[in-house]
Amino acid sequence: MARIHSHNDSGHLSAIDRLAHVSRLRPLNSMLKLLFSVALLLSCVAARSPAVSLFLVVTLGGVICGLGGTPVRTYLALLRIPMAFILLGALAIVLEASWAPVGSWQLRLGGLYLCASPQSLRRGGEVLTTALGAVSAMYLLALTTPIHEITSTLSRLHVPGILIELMYLIYRFIFLLSETAHQMHMAAQSRLGYWGWRQSMQTFGKSMANLLVTALRQAGNTYDAMVARCYDGRLAFWTEAKPVTPVQVAAVGGYLACLAAVWLLERKFL
Repeated sequence: MARIHSHNDSGHLSAIDRLAHVSRLRPLNSMLKLLFSVALLLSCVAARSPAVSLFLVVTLGGVICGLGGTPVRTYLALLRIPMAFILLGALAIVLEASWAPVGSWQLRLGGLYLCASPQSLRRGGEVLTTALGAVSAMYLLALTTPIHEITSTLSRLHVPGILIELMYLIYRFIFLLSETAHQMHMAAQSRLGYWGWRQSMQTFGKSMANLLVTALRQAGNTYDAMVARCYDGRLAFWTEAKPVTPVQVAAVGGYLACLAAVWLLERKFL
């Protein structure tokens, strides 16, 4: 598989779509992958177990990169996108503001103290690992199943059509607007549009205004293209029949059994 290099957020976003199309796990049944990923997500959140979460992070990373063929560097780069938000959330839980020094660690900021205790560290660690496990479960679906197969599967699950169409169009517009914003940024940067703070603010404001106009224009063009292709209020996607094999069911059942065993062992020994 060709290596995909990305050096900006727009590249990371479009890489998700490309990697899903070339993944070696794409031929698997999309309904099975969707239900399996959701089951892992719910199990991770319900267990609130660092051992279960770390098991998911390590093993699902191995599945995505080893079996799916996603380059390890690309996968780690994609993990950096949600990791920043997860770390900030965990940090907000670990640090507590207080007017008096409490806990086992304090940092004085004027008359205010930022404090951390063993309890807050434990809560922050649980949130961090749980969020990483949940992200890994969703990446298992996103990096192995193209968006049109996911929407088709949701349709078979009788999810309201308006929600499916909005999800698909928003997903596509994220790529479009990200790429357009990146091109505007590079064009402005090549013309010294970000030379100094004042100039940077002016350039940023003009770029966002142009991006809004571009988004409205593209929305109109997209709707015209859909109408020209006989759009009648419902998006239809062609999907290939992918039967579920006993081996796939056994693999899913075995993985869930291992996940349950990890949770039971943690409860027994910790």
